[in-house]
Amino acid sequence: MKSLKKFIKQPTKEFRVDQGDIYSGISFFRCIDVSSDNLSINKLDFANVLVLSQTCDLCRESEKENSILSVLVVPLFPLEEFQAGKHLEALGMSVNPIPKKIIERYRKKEHIRYRIIDLEEEEKIKFHLEDSFVIDFRYFFAADINQFSRDKYKISLNNLFREEISQSFSNYLSRIGLPEVKK
Repeated sequence: MKSLKKFIKQPTKEFRVDQGDIYSGISFFRCIDVSSDNLSINKLDFANVLVLSQTCDLCRESEKENSILSVLVVPLFPLEEFQAGKHLEALGMSVNPIPKKIIERYRKKEHIRYRIIDLEEEEKIKFHLEDSFVIDFRYFFAADINQFSRDKYKISLNNLFREEISQSFSNYLSRIGLPEVKK
């Protein structure tokens, strides 16, 4: 297993949301229903997310004309939960456990939809992270920029690794879905 140490960027003194940052406690608001006497909010809270938005867009947050409203993120599912098929329970979905041979295929980047971020024990302890992570590009979402703060920040991936994830995400989104042709 490769260490993530070479993939971690040292944080700067100035706080700014960047592509490749990992944050905790970010919410996705599925539905907000307002009626005359009731307000109903259906939200999902994710323990950890990875920022996919480009840094060049995120730098413009203080400019009024070009400021952004939301940050594109993808949830980071704990590897153990993912292997057990429990990572989508909060969405009301059940998944069969995933065999180790399939996990190894994802680790080798043989499936366009998934990426695994492996952490060593010392990295988990140092950065207060409970497990290695699986990225499933199918579940990306936009989160309000105001949810991101220094106290929710965990770590940043270095430029090379974040660019590889960004490229993988764009490859997943730009794939061509052809209908199944029956003979």
